[in-house]
Amino acid sequence: MSEFKNVLNDSSELVGYSYQVTEGNVTSTTFFDTNFEITGEAFSDSSTSVSSSYNKVVASDGSYKETGSYSKPGEESRSFEFNFDKDGKFTGGTETEGIITYTYNSSWEVTGTKTDTSKLPKISDVTGVPDALLDS
Repeated sequence: MSEFKNVLNDSSELVGYSYQVTEGNVTSTTFFDTNFEITGEAFSDSSTSVSSSYNKVVASDGSYKETGSYSKPGEESRSFEFNFDKDGKFTGGTETEGIITYTYNSSWEVTGTKTDTSKLPKISDVTGVPDALLDS
């Protein structure tokens, strides 16, 4: 099955189009702007829960933001948000791999990291774990 749709913004204005194809468990969507330039893609496989996406949004001044993600449940995940000026020069962004988020400056240097431990499993059996390694 395939389907072509208009893409509207929050003000119900036409901002582009999408074309979706589903074959078996796999759905692939391509996004276009109003000039039919490709601005993004999405892929998902319902049998494996693997998914990926990429999107490029251009601002009125010509600068743009690229966002994307990849997920394979139980194994890996990655997402990013990269910013570029109107000339295509990288101006900074973030990238998350698993539980670690990296912040980059315009030279692609890591300027910060943050670790989200909120989704780590709780340890219920601490038998044999030295007290010095346990959080009181």
